[in-house]
Amino acid sequence: MPKPFMVERAAETSMGILLVGLVLMIIGVLAPMDGLSVVTKDVGDVILVVGSLLLIVGLIWTWSFRVKVRKFHSMLSENQKAVFIRNLDDVEYLAWKLPSQYEEELIERKKELGIR
Repeated sequence: MPKPFMVERAAETSMGILLVGLVLMIIGVLAPMDGLSVVTKDVGDVILVVGSLLLIVGLIWTWSFRVKVRKFHSMLSENQKAVFIRNLDDVEYLAWKLPSQYEEELIERKKELGIR
């Protein structure tokens, strides 16, 4: 069964939300300053709030994804087979939470170490 879109494209989606939030926040800040703008102050405030929320969500999601990937790779690079087997449940859980390319990396690593 394929993984959900939000898991498969977590890096792209989180960065997209981050960038949209940043752009909306900039528009919300600059809108009241522009004398020719068709955006009123009230609409600019709403855009600023929505942009700030999206920026925060994007930052948290991107940070969380990067931490999971970093932890996965550090656990996957373990050279001692006994330590790797001891941490196998955690590595498999991280691979399950990350896009399918990380599950493929885990399968390759398990083949290298001779683990079923």
